[in-house]
Amino acid sequence: MSTVVDVSTAVYYDTATRLFDAAAAFFAAVDAEWPELAKAAEMAGSYAEAQTWADIYDRQAQETLDLVSRTANAVHNYGTILLESGYQHALADHTANLDPGPEPTKPAAPQIPVFVCRVPLPAAGGPGNGLSGDQSSLVRDALGLADKIGITIPDGDATKMSNAAAVWERMAAAGAVAGLVGTLEAAARAFDDVTAAESAFIDEDLRAAAAAAAAVVAAMLELAASTREHRADLDGLRTQLVDHLTSIANALMAELAINAAVSVASSWVTFGVSIAAGIAAAAAIAARYARPIRATIEAWRTARRAKNTARASANTLANHAKEMRRLEELGGSAKTPTPTAARPLTEADKNALADYSAYGSRLNNAMREGRITEEQQGRINELNSALDKLPNHEGLVVRRTALPDDVLAQYQKGTNVSDPAFTSASTGSGFTGPVEFQIMSRTGKDISGQVPTAYAPEAEVLFKSGTNFNVVDRFVTADGRTIIQMTES
Repeated sequence: MSTVVDVSTAVYYDTATRLFDAAAAFFAAVDAEWPELAKAAEMAGSYAEAQTWADIYDRQAQETLDLVSRTANAVHNYGTILLESGYQHALADHTANLDPGPEPTKPAAPQIPVFVCRVPLPAAGGPGNGLSGDQSSLVRDALGLADKIGITIPDGDATKMSNAAAVWERMAAAGAVAGLVGTLEAAARAFDDVTAAESAFIDEDLRAAAAAAAAVVAAMLELAASTREHRADLDGLRTQLVDHLTSIANALMAELAINAAVSVASSWVTFGVSIAAGIAAAAAIAARYARPIRATIEAWRTARRAKNTARASANTLANHAKEMRRLEELGGSAKTPTPTAARPLTEADKNALADYSAYGSRLNNAMREGRITEEQQGRINELNSALDKLPNHEGLVVRRTALPDDVLAQYQKGTNVSDPAFTSASTGSGFTGPVEFQIMSRTGKDISGQVPTAYAPEAEVLFKSGTNFNVVDRFVTADGRTIIQMTES
């Protein structure tokens, strides 16, 4: 397979467009189901174990929908990054051309959307008791069965639970949701033959977004399964209650010739008894069955408590949300780029840039050690002045180096770091070192066209002395490299 040396900007632009469309469709497919999901309010029941289950359900539902929002935003923002990177490559090609013609037109990014999922209503709640008598019944007043049982009979709306499970399954199966993983993996593959320095990072980031999208689908299916399990367990209990109540009804008929009817509604079991005489005898019959019913309920509630544990996806969702926040932050730096035009360089400017390419390490060491001579300060001023006249390079650049442990320790996630010296990076990948800085540049300057020919292949992007950076993330790869991702403050 051949490699692409001259980067095709169409790969960047086309992929960005696919990401914009996929992010919007993904979010819309989930958000459209919210009205149905909201109907699941107070489905779980009001007894203690139901409230515990509902708390776990509510938390995972919120975390799942939060990851939906973050993934949609991250994918959209990454499309913005690709647009900007493609444009920077187009500018570089234009500058390198001996007969460049008109400057390339910067593609317009779509308006930044607001992807925020609505939070589902609480799942806990219900009528308060899972045993009810019809309006013509004297079961509560006369038989006092619920009082004789002595504990809350589990309630919960079985129909709402089935509907909620169906909504989660429908969201997970929606083409724009289930298909986002494939779209992002295809987007990553589009850069397989691109040799630009950032292509490896693009692949990693898009596959991270694909993993988050897969986690969303898995969490939705887990919520559906958990809800169906909760309903199935409640149905099982109600089947046992019906058996007990049927036994009571049979005894009432056999001993007192009293008719009783047993039925199951969405939220409770109905036991209807119409009696005009023999109330005390009927209540005594009901009392014989109260203890077995209580034992059944207690055993069932003990089994439910054992199942009320945090879902397997809890940590996974948090980890993916962290990754999507990182991509959101990277995207933020490319949302409102402000390219600057180059200004003519004086001979002093050109000399400062050329000297830095050969002797910059000496100057940087002096700056970091605080032993700058008057002559060196003059060179620093000239170099900063020259950099001010060059156009900004906006996009991802890389710096590979080796750092002492005490210096490396300064670069921790969430910190702001300022190097008193000049910071060198590259749009190429020809350097080696155990520490790799991935910097989203806003004001770095591409000096490759201003240095002696021998240094031009380094594709150097230089930041002014004292530039401030935010450390967005830091991690170690499988091969032992320390990766530090930064944006300009």
